[in-house]
Amino acid sequence: MSYIFLLLFCVAIYFFIREEKVGNILCLLTLFPELVGVLLNKAGFMGLNMAVKYALFAVCLWECRRMINENFSNLWRNPISILFYLLVAAMVWHNEFYIGGADTNPNIATFQLNVILRVFIPYIIIMLCADHDDVIEQYCNSIPWWGLGFIVAFVALMGFGAVDMSDRMTLEKETGVNSILLSRIAAMTILGALIPYLRATDKLLKYSYLVIVIIGAFMLLLASQRGTIIGVGVAVILALALILIREGKQKQFWIITTCLVAVIFILLNFFDFEILHRFQQLKGYQSFERYADYGIAWRAFSENDYLTGLGSMGYNKYTGGFRPYPHSMILELMAEYGLIGLITAIGIVVIGSWMTYKILIRTENVASEMAVPVIWVSLLFSVLVSGSFLSNAPFYLTTAILILCYQNQEQEDSDNSITHAFKLQ
Repeated sequence: MSYIFLLLFCVAIYFFIREEKVGNILCLLTLFPELVGVLLNKAGFMGLNMAVKYALFAVCLWECRRMINENFSNLWRNPISILFYLLVAAMVWHNEFYIGGADTNPNIATFQLNVILRVFIPYIIIMLCADHDDVIEQYCNSIPWWGLGFIVAFVALMGFGAVDMSDRMTLEKETGVNSILLSRIAAMTILGALIPYLRATDKLLKYSYLVIVIIGAFMLLLASQRGTIIGVGVAVILALALILIREGKQKQFWIITTCLVAVIFILLNFFDFEILHRFQQLKGYQSFERYADYGIAWRAFSENDYLTGLGSMGYNKYTGGFRPYPHSMILELMAEYGLIGLITAIGIVVIGSWMTYKILIRTENVASEMAVPVIWVSLLFSVLVSGSFLSNAPFYLTTAILILCYQNQEQEDSDNSITHAFKLQ
């Protein structure tokens, strides 16, 4: 079975390379890179995961070689990018010179290398290769299909039958895929399919996207991650409101919203998911370990004069191994990378939210790139309450695509203004 999946994957990649569909490959490598590892590992090709990914990145760079020079300015055009580079520089400085952990601790050195390979370099490649409407459209259109591919591979190859639906912790134990990762893949799949569902005019295609949304909803509930579920709910309402209500389709808005609520209600009644119990636990939030992280992270930040930080994996050492990381992008960056980390985290949230609003409010018709801001919103809610620097990689890389969507829209508005002024003259 694993060889069949791997063969289908290779055929798809060959087709994308032959047709120069760089966006499809970039989508896989930045949002669903775990699919590559799952297929290779299950087929017995252990240790080739990173090599295959970077071979595909090299293909993308080669296909986009003619536009790299003109896209080079993308690397510093947005404040988020500059903050992100400063953050990576602060990480290296902390680990190499301030605490010296990377020289003496192989775990810190490995963590730092993974951040560079899985977050920093892919971020750069996106900026160089994805600044084109066709590439972004390919990227967005492939999101639901890569998500579906991962879910199908997960169910078929990972021993899904042994998972206890009422206990999300059995996910990683039985399959090796943790619930945070699965919830985010489900979120991207749902929202990636929702936008083309609203656009589609062909009934068969429309129903296909609807099926993907339902499958994604099932996996989202299975993962039972509160932050991601809330994020998806907010993103769905935001997308439907801005798309349908602005077009005067209030009736369709309420029909689709009601149908989605009904699907969730049916799934919750037919399957014993853990999520309802987890939301009930919020009544005693003060006893949560994550609640204590806020005080611990602030103490670590203040004890380092609000400037430096604990360094990579420093939170784990600071808490005596009690907490490996504080399960929040803001808390982790603040505690481990000091003032630069805190400014970067807040900058991403504030500037990213502004770009999301501008993209959604300016788009008159349903466009494929609308999937990017709504996915960004869903991931934002997740990274604020869960995950680590490495596991939050899809959020940082979605932010890169968000920046390019915003820049392209700004450029298009500028060109239209110039054209309009020229016609008036």
